[in-house]
Amino acid sequence: MLSSHLLELIEELADRILILDRGRKVFEGTLAEARATLVAGEDKSLEEIFLAVTTDHAAGR
Repeated sequence: MLSSHLLELIEELADRILILDRGRKVFEGTLAEARATLVAGEDKSLEEIFLAVTTDHAAGR
């Protein structure tokens, strides 16, 4: 298990990811699954996915 805010590093090293938002699990699975279910586009980075699904950015706060 590896925990980091360095999303580029996680994108390179992790087989599976878990995205938490304010202590709530938003997503658990592979990066490919996150790209397919959370955002449109296979070219999206983990950072782009994270920003799209977290409360502050998703709600425009």
